[in-house]
Amino acid sequence: MKKVILSALLATTFFGFTSCSDNDDAPYVPVTVSTGIYVLNEGNSYSGINGSLTTFDYLTQETTQNAYKKVNGIELGGTPNDAIVYGSKLYICSSDESMVFVADNTTLKQKKQIEIRNAAGDTKVMPREFLAANGKVYVSTYGKEVLAIDTVSLTVTARYACGTNAEGMAITADGKTLYVANSDGYTYKGSISAINLTDGTTKTIENSGIKNPTRIFVVNGQVYFLDMGSYDPVTWTQSGEGLYRLTDNGSDKLAEASEVKYHAGKFYMYHARYGETATYSVYDLSTGKESTFIDGTDIAAPATIAIDPVLGSVIITSYNLSGGYADYSTDGYAVIYDAAGIKQKQFVTGVGPATVVFNTVLK
Repeated sequence: MKKVILSALLATTFFGFTSCSDNDDAPYVPVTVSTGIYVLNEGNSYSGINGSLTTFDYLTQETTQNAYKKVNGIELGGTPNDAIVYGSKLYICSSDESMVFVADNTTLKQKKQIEIRNAAGDTKVMPREFLAANGKVYVSTYGKEVLAIDTVSLTVTARYACGTNAEGMAITADGKTLYVANSDGYTYKGSISAINLTDGTTKTIENSGIKNPTRIFVVNGQVYFLDMGSYDPVTWTQSGEGLYRLTDNGSDKLAEASEVKYHAGKFYMYHARYGETATYSVYDLSTGKESTFIDGTDIAAPATIAIDPVLGSVIITSYNLSGGYADYSTDGYAVIYDAAGIKQKQFVTGVGPATVVFNTVLK
């Protein structure tokens, strides 16, 4: 029955917009549709396992492992850690190789590899995460810079200063201010960079609530961020991790969280502190209340969470367990839920399924 529900939802997505073509007087208006899922698997560099790309096709419900290698005959490197679809291209960054891979979003045929270096060109730097806007793909790096890649020439056309160990990014609705979460490693003195894309200047935001930020969001002009808190140097007990709202006077904690993604007025998240049972919830901005999303029985050890921007379905990836602990050297899996938390589908991924993006195209 659940497969039938998913199939019906997908049929609406693929074919629900074709009725306008039956009327010759109605102008054709292209719409964005979601055709499937890309799971970027980090692999395990310690165990010598390279990263890989798993694809899941919504229409056929078929899974393809090592999809990038099968098309291009090359590996994605030791730790590919983020991906994004923008226009007709898929971008993948690999930290260990200081490389951005660019491929056709339909065929996965590689278009270019862009090596990420400092401004002088004499040192490789780690690319970390992507954000796409203004006809550019922005890349945060561990070189205290955000780089802008032009999507036509596929070259770095601008550089902007940011903080140490930059991770997630977000942009204002007018496309003029880029916010960057600077984790600053394990010093717990992280910051948020506000980059003026018009004049290239950067403002640094610091307060006692910003310790180890890794993701950032701008919703209706308000800045929110995921902070991983701090770890006790002896016991490595984590504390302070959660979803925060940036205020004029500091930061307000809204919910405990280890991973957060935003969609349509809600933050979907899980809290998975080591040694404790993970919880999965939704924080509704309109009500300011948190509610349970799923009970977590399907998820052994969560790796990431993502929301399809078209369908609104929620994907949670997981490691399998070995001896009661997450196994970081064997294939993981992904579970698809509808917006109400009802399980629709489960499929196998590669090792370390830490990033999920969606194949969205104009039809």
